[in-house]
Parts: sequence; C-alpha cells; structure tokens
Amino acid sequence: MNQKIISVNYEIPGHSDDLVNFGSKTSLMDSDIVVFKPDTPDGYEEQYQGKSSYNDTGSFHFKESSQHWKSEMSGFLNSGKTVFLFLVEKE
Repeated sequence: MNQKIISVNYEIPGHSDDLVNFGSKTSLMDSDIVVFKPDTPDGYEEQYQGKSSYNDTGSFHFKESSQHWKSEMSGFLNSGKTVFLFLVEKE
C-alpha cells in the first residue's frame, strides 16, 4: 500500500514533490504521514535590542502560519495519523 507523505520545512531525499513551506496553507488531511520541522522562517528585517526581529508584516504572517499549522496538526493527530517532528534549537 502506497502512503502519501507531506513534509513541512524538511526535505526528504527523493520526496521533494511532497515538500511544503511553513507559509503554505496546505491541508494535512490528504496525507497518511507528516514530517514537520517547526523552524523559524526567514524574513527578519529589523533589530530589537541587538536581536533580529520581524517587521509588522512578517510578524503577522508568522502568527497566521503558526495558527494554521496548530489547527492542521491537531486535526491530523486526532484522526490517529503519524507525525514525525524534527525539533530545532530555539531562537
């Protein structure tokens, strides 16, 4: 049986067609397995107290994307499907 894999922010060798970026509004419900890497997307444009920060637009898009993936992951996990989560160092 062939299973559908979707990978968010993590490229699986040989499965680049299944890769979506963090800003995508892709639904996970069409897949059987999800590989998810919750990495902070590029888009820093400003500095605050010596650290990189998003401008208003970047911040809005990041928050919107985070809410989308939270909802998608919740529904996906509640349906009993498999998720592989690759954690990265906190920024």
